Amino acid sequence: MKLSDRDVQERIGAARFEAAQYWLAQGVDLVPIQPTSKSLVAGFGPYREHITTEPAARDWFADASHNLGVVCGTGAEGQLVVADFDDVREYERWRVSVGPAADTLTEKTARGVHVFYFSGDAPSGVGPGVELKGRGAVVMVAPSVHPSGVIYQRINELPVARVESMARLFPLLSVKREISPDPDDGSVSREDSRPMIGEDVVSRIKSAVSVRTLASQLTTLRSSDAGRGRWFAGRCPFHADAHPSFWVDAQRGLWGCRTPSCPTNASGERAHDVINLYAKAQDIDEREAIRRLVAEYLPP
Repeated sequence: MKLSDRDVQERIGAARFEAAQYWLAQGVDLVPIQPTSKSLVAGFGPYREHITTEPAARDWFADASHNLGVVCGTGAEGQLVVADFDDVREYERWRVSVGPAADTLTEKTARGVHVFYFSGDAPSGVGPGVELKGRGAVVMVAPSVHPSGVIYQRINELPVARVESMARLFPLLSVKREISPDPDDGSVSREDSRPMIGEDVVSRIKSAVSVRTLASQLTTLRSSDAGRGRWFAGRCPFHADAHPSFWVDAQRGLWGCRTPSCPTNASGERAHDVINLYAKAQDIDEREAIRRLVAEYLPP
């Protein structure tokens, strides 16, 4: 017998409330996400209001209208961290590489896979093929509905595994700063893309690869500070540059272009690092740039 639309909605609502109960039992805080969306309901967020009781969860999720979000960094016996793989193939490669350590609750998303852990730390960052959502992030979980119409589903029913540190599972992780509160932001997560200074892969890349050296492979650089060795200039390799508008700050490891219309200024950022430069030069994204720089400059 074919179910009516109302019956379908009731079943989805029951499944979503059951998932909400599961996460609350783990000590994980919840937030409602707008229907068939990834935008948070106004007033809720990592640093704003959370749902922590079953009655409140029933009010928001049992009617099947709102998507279900979990607040990373919360949990009764560890801080929730979610490994977000956009590509299933990347997930499979990682799963094979770590073996039994990948045995934890896992969900299929619209494009990839979410892998859940409770950890002694809760870093946010990027690594080869993966993004970690840690303290200060919100992740949409099953059975929420992606804007494309795809319903998130659990791949297994394993408990959320507990680990002391995510670094053992993701050794090439480039750690990001914790997500900052932004009262005007209604998205599921908003992260500061600048890496933290520390013993992580990005800082090791910056120590091994000079912006000046890499830039010299792309354009002719000349001193612009009377030979003091900090400031250099040249014609920008990323647009038709009639005058030397490309600059390098060798002391801080930064570069940029003074021409407002240069494609490197499209994001609004006017100063970039060696990873950005490598990515621009190779026409690849930053994740792939990190992977290649590690392989080329950092010994195993």
